[in-house]
Amino acid sequence: RVIRVTADGIPIGNKEGIFYLRRAPGHELVCFDQVIPFNESDEAVDNNDHHNQSKINQTKLRSFTPSTRVLTAQDYELQEYPIAMLLHLVIHTAWGDPFYVGADRIEVMNSNGSVVPIDPHLVSCTPSLQSLSGAERDPRLAGNLVKRHGNTTTWLAPLAASLSNDVPLPPSGDNEVYIPFSKPCRIAAIRIWNYSKTPHRGIRDISIFLDGLLVMCTRIEKSTTLDHQTILFTNNKSIVQTESKYVRYCGSEEQDVLCVNEKMVSVKTKQAQQVDPSAVGVWDSKHFNVANRPTTSVRP
Repeated sequence: RVIRVTADGIPIGNKEGIFYLRRAPGHELVCFDQVIPFNESDEAVDNNDHHNQSKINQTKLRSFTPSTRVLTAQDYELQEYPIAMLLHLVIHTAWGDPFYVGADRIEVMNSNGSVVPIDPHLVSCTPSLQSLSGAERDPRLAGNLVKRHGNTTTWLAPLAASLSNDVPLPPSGDNEVYIPFSKPCRIAAIRIWNYSKTPHRGIRDISIFLDGLLVMCTRIEKSTTLDHQTILFTNNKSIVQTESKYVRYCGSEEQDVLCVNEKMVSVKTKQAQQVDPSAVGVWDSKHFNVANRPTTSVRP
């Protein structure tokens, strides 16, 4: 995780020659090489921490000590300012589309409230749309997720559950997205703009990992419900006040209860009346026919 580089006994790159290496994904389905620039400064990603302080704070992520000050309700206990070099998203389901899943944009905010710059060429996903026959040159790459405002091309991928058994998948068996940082990043918030062109192709259930550690499982609302959805890792009043209206909290909705009496359903739930086409077990990949997959266009 941490290496020291010297030339003839003299540290290079920074005063102590300390560099941080990202965690490997555990498979070879995505590119995970890392370039170490020897002309970097001692400043951390958020320009607020010396690299030694980042090294010390790395251990805080493993303790998962929840914050005692909660300024807004969320679906999980708040871990303040986790520090990581790799944001890993595991997408379990879409909002009903049995073939595709996608998103418009993802932003990571640091402790200063600034958006962390991320190289789009380093962002990867598996499976990718380019793995489908006829879509090898499709521009809807995973790197589009971190491109700044003005970029109209989004990210789209085939839903992992819809692929045939001969298509290699990561150990999770789900869609995965990898967003690397160049240095240890103190994370204050993650903002996700769900797929807006076809809302039922947007992300629904998702698990979020930082440096291989699970920090939360949640649901991302459709783009028609929220402009974007924010996942907070801070109690900074300025950030919370700005983003609180974009935070999802399941307790703000009335609970949907299934009532069964003597093996008879007396009160049905809304979810029980709907079949999710992308749910596990609904889609049978063994009988998959490539001709049944609809084509998808970049144009609106």
